[in-house]
Amino acid sequence: NQKQKQYLNLLKDESKQIVAALGAPGTGKSWISLAYGLNCLKHGLIKRIVAFVPTTPAGARALDIGFLPGDIG
Repeated sequence: NQKQKQYLNLLKDESKQIVAALGAPGTGKSWISLAYGLNCLKHGLIKRIVAFVPTTPAGARALDIGFLPGDIG
């Protein structure tokens, strides 16, 4: 898929400090970034991987992300 190749190339671009991906569920965003990050970690190119999930759903058809710490009763 051309978009996945473009995303991987952005991840590999050393001039980029941060790369964010936005797209439909199931398009490989998390898988590609995790696989590339683990490969870099394995080869000593990075020291750690930091992953996060936004606490606010984005987009017109955003799914409920569930309860967050402190938001029940």
